[in-house]
Amino acid sequence: MTAYLHLPKTFLHRVLLGRDPYWRQFFWSRWGALPEEVVAGCRGQKVVWIDALSGGEVMQSFSFCKHLRRLLPDHVLVLSCNSYDALKAAGNISGVDHLIDTPWDIAWVARRVLKQIRPAAVVCVQTPAHPIFLREARALQIPTVIVSAFMSADWPEHPTMARPMALNIFESVDCVGAKTGDDLALFEKLGIPFKRLEVTGDLKYDFEHVRLSTQDRDKLLRELGLNQSDPVLLGGSLNYGEEQILIDAFLKAKASLPGLRLILAPRYLDRVAHIEQELQKRGCRYCRRSTGAPMAGEPPDVVLIDTFGELGRLWAIATMGVLGVTLIPRFKIAYGQNIIEPLIHGTPVFFGPYARRWEKITGELEAVWPGLRVRDSDDIARGVVELMAKPDLLRALREKAATLADRQHGAVSGNARFVADIVRRQQDGCRGVA
Repeated sequence: MTAYLHLPKTFLHRVLLGRDPYWRQFFWSRWGALPEEVVAGCRGQKVVWIDALSGGEVMQSFSFCKHLRRLLPDHVLVLSCNSYDALKAAGNISGVDHLIDTPWDIAWVARRVLKQIRPAAVVCVQTPAHPIFLREARALQIPTVIVSAFMSADWPEHPTMARPMALNIFESVDCVGAKTGDDLALFEKLGIPFKRLEVTGDLKYDFEHVRLSTQDRDKLLRELGLNQSDPVLLGGSLNYGEEQILIDAFLKAKASLPGLRLILAPRYLDRVAHIEQELQKRGCRYCRRSTGAPMAGEPPDVVLIDTFGELGRLWAIATMGVLGVTLIPRFKIAYGQNIIEPLIHGTPVFFGPYARRWEKITGELEAVWPGLRVRDSDDIARGVVELMAKPDLLRALREKAATLADRQHGAVSGNARFVADIVRRQQDGCRGVA
């Protein structure tokens, strides 16, 4: 219904009056008219379609697609996303042959696109969101798969899952590769007879593409105008209102740590102009990531990230960080931003009361130092100053973070093998999996 309601407006603004070729193609792709080069590239080929909804799923797809390419070298890999920024980030994924917009979840649109691409399997990363699309794929005898699949006791009640659950989305899923044994048990409780259900690992733990060498880390610091000796506080994927909390905390801590620098990475890029105004009002010297640091003079107090898809690498240069969407939740069911990204780099993170998805991890971090759990800017400021005064504690937290991140090493290869096996069985004449 949403697609139909917006049809006149989007056609007028993006096709008739629009100048950006992306938005023009976005309109047609959403309605099932794919670019000819995509259709021609898939015609007569063995295709695997990977749907990575937005930024988080795209980040999990980097290493996964590379591994899948090694296992299925004679297949065409098509990756779909549902936003412009996600598609831009996905353009850097090695091994993907074609990028497209995820089509509208309408039966005739789904059938049209599926018949053009004719995939051997449709693979959803982490969470499926298009029940009609998956139903149509199944009707065409195309296996439907979730990799790095997430489930919690209250996930079906999450606002983003209201429509998918109302349309019984999991009944259109053939195979589930769950992140953990806990996720698998909760999938079993759904009572759906999946043809294959097993633990394949959490793709969030394997970020090969964001690990930086010493040279790359130094280069990134130079690009941001920061000195290697300056402590850096990073606020990652900040929700509306959390930017103000981080700025307040930074200014309070900087009174004791004059060399402290702040990196602000908002979750939504439409917040950048508002954050700039706040930084100007507070008298902070800042620069935008897209324009680069000043050529000369003192390093900026604050670096404002106005680009998409860089957060995973930025954690490598942070002395410590604050986990976004844990101080101010997005929804009533509050999970928090991905805590694995900073842990991969051994970066300790402060987190608020809304990090339910990561309770096992945050519990182990708190066992090393309870000060990581914070409520407001005062807690964060005190914690930053205390950590910088206790290098042994900071070192212990770094070691614990690295240990936690290494627990699911091999998750990428596990998920890639899971999909490759399903695809090969399908092509051998076994629909889905036996």
